[in-house]
Amino acid sequence: MNGLGRSYVEYRMENGDQIFARGFFLTHKLPGSDRSTNLTELDITGGTGKFRGIRGIVRAETVPDNKAFNQNRTVSWARSAGVA
Repeated sequence: MNGLGRSYVEYRMENGDQIFARGFFLTHKLPGSDRSTNLTELDITGGTGKFRGIRGIVRAETVPDNKAFNQNRTVSWARSAGVA
């Protein structure tokens, strides 16, 4: 399966604080393999509690594996007013 999709993500912390993000992902089959890879870019649009006012970007590459754990590499950058 190859294609572009839209993502809406909510990160919920143990204390109930949340971070909200939205963006796109691209899925494509790896050449010579039955596996695929997902490339994701999300814009962090806000949050609650300590994360109120947060803005930033999340970029992730995930290689799903149906027989084992997924391999994931994520790079994040965020700026928040009020986070100490």
